Amino acid sequence: MLTARHAVRVILCGAISMTVIDAAEQANYDESAVRAYTLPDVLAGPDGKAAATADAWRTTVRPHQFALLETNVYGRHLPAVPVSVIGDVARTEATLAAYLAGTGLDFDDRLITALEAGQDAGGDKRGRQSAALRVWTTETWPAIDLRVDDAADPLAELRRLWRVAHQRYVPYQALGPSRASPGGELDRAALDTRCAAYAADWNSRHPAG
Repeated sequence: MLTARHAVRVILCGAISMTVIDAAEQANYDESAVRAYTLPDVLAGPDGKAAATADAWRTTVRPHQFALLETNVYGRHLPAVPVSVIGDVARTEATLAAYLAGTGLDFDDRLITALEAGQDAGGDKRGRQSAALRVWTTETWPAIDLRVDDAADPLAELRRLWRVAHQRYVPYQALGPSRASPGGELDRAALDTRCAAYAADWNSRHPAG
């Protein structure tokens, strides 16, 4: 399952584009939000020792000081609407409204549902041809990357591919090498079992309409 807690997500469809940035990537520098905090020694690094040279201060202490301020003074906050939608006003408003209303959906489902709302509101005035869904989570490669390059109803085809992807592609990739588990799952029988269990659970929560 893809949730809204992941790092950066992008989805595109025709002339409608959505980009969602996770709150964890956004620092709050609003002075009014500053709380009481005892400032650290400006020369001390992560180990508590003062920098002995100017170079050590620039490369080690300065980044550490910024991190302390960002974490303990200014904090991090969720913007009112952590998503941008590009396109015609009526279509983007419909897309955004559907996205904001879809908090109970899995994140990838929420994005497709939002684009379907934009399509229902008029879609691309040039007609329909392509659609894509790309979601990044914790790795440098997308957790899900689906494209429809040429179809009479690209969003319907994207949703079909989304359903197919969750039968094996999504769980299989999640069990591969990652930052948290560099070796990944190597046992083929275990892979098959876990992928099948994922698909069974996912299908129970996403019955075909």
